[in-house]
Amino acid sequence: MKKILIPIFMLFTLSIHAFDLDAYWEIGEVKIGGAFQKEDPKARLDFNMNALKFCFCDRDSGFNFSISPFYCNSDILVMPEEDEKNTIYLMTLLNAELSFNTLFKMSDADKYGLNLFASAHYVDPIVKNNFQINAGLEFSITSALAVFNENPLAPRAKLFSFRTGFRYHDRKPMFFCDIGVDLGAVFMAFTPKPKDWDEYKRKRDEEQKEEIKVKINSE
Repeated sequence: MKKILIPIFMLFTLSIHAFDLDAYWEIGEVKIGGAFQKEDPKARLDFNMNALKFCFCDRDSGFNFSISPFYCNSDILVMPEEDEKNTIYLMTLLNAELSFNTLFKMSDADKYGLNLFASAHYVDPIVKNNFQINAGLEFSITSALAVFNENPLAPRAKLFSFRTGFRYHDRKPMFFCDIGVDLGAVFMAFTPKPKDWDEYKRKRDEEQKEEIKVKINSE
């Protein structure tokens, strides 16, 4: 009897949960920081970037999922003794990240994020079995690019990102922290903001609320 009730209960809970997915993409991020480990060399200069990041956010739960076809990470020893041997390089083509925005109940949750995240980076075409796993906390400020304001899948720019956490790379655990910005922020710097952008956002939010009410009433 229990085996029958469990899947019925799961189907019921899924049916009453309405997903409010918000899909968007980012041009790419560039971050610089440091990586630290117990053994020598203990400190490294860390540089990483990704390109074409596709994101899917559930406004109801605060969970975010993203995939990217390109990720590059390079760790360089701050005071190198053996130049080439002390540089760790990674370039992967299969990259995914799952995060939870602890501020998802705020009205500005689409702009400010305090995210618990975990990311995995696999498939390095240069070095076999080379991969990286990151997990930690990120504070970010994200904004839509006004130049694409009429497009429902408009790119957004992560104007500021600060991350800290743990990393497993090159068969070693380490601590890392970095700070970065989205390449799309260049558009924000050189593109004037339309006067009606705030009004557009207000109308869009009202339309989304009306759509949710209609769905609830129809159910």
